[in-house]
Amino acid sequence: MAQYLAEHANVFFSKPKEPFYWCRDFVESKSVHRLQGIDDYLRLFDDASESKYQIIAEGSTTYLQSRIALQSIREFNPDSKVLAMLRNPIDVVAAMHGELLRHGMEDQEQIEIAWSLQSSRQRGEGVPPNCKFPHQLQYRDVASYHDQIKRMMQQFPEDSRKIIFYEDFVSDTQRIYQDVLSFLGLEDDQRHEFPQVHASKVVRNRLVAKLSSDPPPWIAGTANRLKDWYYGSNGPMKRMLQSALTRKQKRQPLSDEFRHKLINEFRPDIEKLGELVGRDLSGWLVTTANPDSSKAIH
Repeated sequence: MAQYLAEHANVFFSKPKEPFYWCRDFVESKSVHRLQGIDDYLRLFDDASESKYQIIAEGSTTYLQSRIALQSIREFNPDSKVLAMLRNPIDVVAAMHGELLRHGMEDQEQIEIAWSLQSSRQRGEGVPPNCKFPHQLQYRDVASYHDQIKRMMQQFPEDSRKIIFYEDFVSDTQRIYQDVLSFLGLEDDQRHEFPQVHASKVVRNRLVAKLSSDPPPWIAGTANRLKDWYYGSNGPMKRMLQSALTRKQKRQPLSDEFRHKLINEFRPDIEKLGELVGRDLSGWLVTTANPDSSKAIH
């Protein structure tokens, strides 16, 4: 969705898309883009002319999980709006594990092992040295939405917040996109094509991923300048580099046993979330490991 909105003529998106500035309870996030204060953050929007752009945006996904980000945003700009897309938490756990592996911030290739290490990692034990977001190793917290959405509702009035469900977005992308434009007060740009943006990928070379994530001091300056260019670019050179460093690969399905475990783990939160937002989320309690025998788990 962020990519589609960024291509609207009246929307300015920060580069990088995810500055991670307002989640200051995740202290490690500050080092990612070296934003030491509000002036550094606002410089990301220097090119956002108010005469040209109706919406000035950024898309840090960590703000929902943060316990202070939404309140800080609202205090900074009482007219701000927040948009959240929620996906089946079981799928989120699998996707987050793959994403952290790709960026060298997770060192356990077996998702079951990574899940079992959450308690020890929360105590600071066994956190991969390249992990700049140790809070994201807490897969249970990342995908437990009830408290996150409750905070959003407490901080933002109804006309300033919108929740999208991933399955709706996938099944009718154009309708959801137009709903979001209406929420933001933007004119319909008559967009009809919505190419896939974030396919599942793996790195071609783990060493390169490690050097990119945590470069040694002697190349840190050059590496940081390259990362600044990468996050601020959206052209053919960036796509060529992405192709050279990563390749698309369909994510391996979770085992039936582990999927059942996760469904039972997230069931209470899913049920509370459904009551909070007034939506039947029983579809999230369905195992799809075997497409011929999908059934709800009770």
